[in-house]
Amino acid sequence: MPHLDQQKVLGAWKLAAAYTVSQTTGKHRALYGDAPRGYLMFQPSGRMFALLMSSGRQPSQTKAGRATLFQSLMSYSGKFTADGEKFIFSVDIAWDPTWEGTDQIRYYTLTPSNLSIRTSPIDHPLFPGEKVIGHLEWTRSQ
Repeated sequence: MPHLDQQKVLGAWKLAAAYTVSQTTGKHRALYGDAPRGYLMFQPSGRMFALLMSSGRQPSQTKAGRATLFQSLMSYSGKFTADGEKFIFSVDIAWDPTWEGTDQIRYYTLTPSNLSIRTSPIDHPLFPGEKVIGHLEWTRSQ
């Protein structure tokens, strides 16, 4: 039987903030700018999907411009479980193919209208050589 939190997270969540915190310096860095956009969906079937991106993205016809667009978004989907402390996202499709077939573990706190998700300390490609904790703040959406 699913944990109670698995039922409580069902539905749509809108991204309010996305940032990392350096484990060395404590510095906060916005991942998708000051006004990130995104949605996180949890379905009763146990599937989740997430789409996050920077605001102000513009179409590009150049290879460099398309690479920049790729770096300003994240998207993935898979089955999820919640146990009152952590999510396990079993990713089966992702913007970054290295995530496919992996379990992404995220820790969370949940209120009726807010969901805070954080990673363990990780190596992030935008901050080479530095361990960071990623934070995503969500509000209940309709």
